[in-house]
Amino acid sequence: MRKAGGRVRVSAQLIEVASGKHLWAERYDRTLEDIFAVQDEVIATIVATLIGRLAASGAEQAQRKPPQLWAAYDHFLQGREHLQRFDAEAAAPLLRRAIELDPAYAPAYGWLALANYVLYSAHGRAEDLAEGLRVAQKAVALDPVDSCSHRALAMIYSLMRQYDLAGVHYDRAIALNPNDVDASTLHGLWLTMSGRGEEALRSMEADLRHNPFPPTWYWECRGIASFQARRYAEAIEAYQHMDLLHWWTYCYIAACYSHLDEPELAKRAAAEVLRLKPDFSMTDLERSEYWRDPADLEHLKDGLRIAGLG
Repeated sequence: MRKAGGRVRVSAQLIEVASGKHLWAERYDRTLEDIFAVQDEVIATIVATLIGRLAASGAEQAQRKPPQLWAAYDHFLQGREHLQRFDAEAAAPLLRRAIELDPAYAPAYGWLALANYVLYSAHGRAEDLAEGLRVAQKAVALDPVDSCSHRALAMIYSLMRQYDLAGVHYDRAIALNPNDVDASTLHGLWLTMSGRGEEALRSMEADLRHNPFPPTWYWECRGIASFQARRYAEAIEAYQHMDLLHWWTYCYIAACYSHLDEPELAKRAAAEVLRLKPDFSMTDLERSEYWRDPADLEHLKDGLRIAGLG
């Protein structure tokens, strides 16, 4: 920490002791008007940033190990890494194996619930939703003070249209770990689906300040919130930050262009929906996009009809 006049510079570094590898560094320049507020801000930013850095480092280490040396934690890390890219088909078996190796490992149950959330959204299989609820409840029972477990249960309740129960568990997740930016962003998605897009956008803007390098799905959530707030150009700009677009992402892009009166761009996005999901139907959206107000879902479907879908 260095001070010059009315400003202070805080430098932070993270070094892996075993290898000496430099994992992360950052510098924070702030005014000294309220040194205690500066301290709280810097600490919150460091904690939020390190969560992702440490997770990525752990996943890299797990991937370098031969299969015969993998333990429950290694399977968990690899499953979580796949799920960060929405590859639930690859993630679920790894997370199930982690649970087989350690039946009391609460985070593995929580992340398996998240994998089931993605699988049900994509395919609509009742068994995925049923497993998601079962393992999310198991995660909370095993570790009632784990933020991720409550977050996972909230997501499953959202898919089940149990909005108030979902809100309770999102509140619990954030109370348990106020620096869990993932929980805050997903809570923002819940706000969006509850018809509170403007409130969600304010929350997500704060999330971005806490973690300036969020996972790609942050921008997905922000795009949906912008759509609900009828900020179509901002929604499209959010999706441009993503490095992997899914069929449901293109649904929102197509609807945004439709409502912006850009029919050709809307049709191009609609073509991408059909390329990625040739059997697409409006039923897919009705299942996966859990809008509390039917008017919000209808607004999305109207945009898709204009684009030539449905």
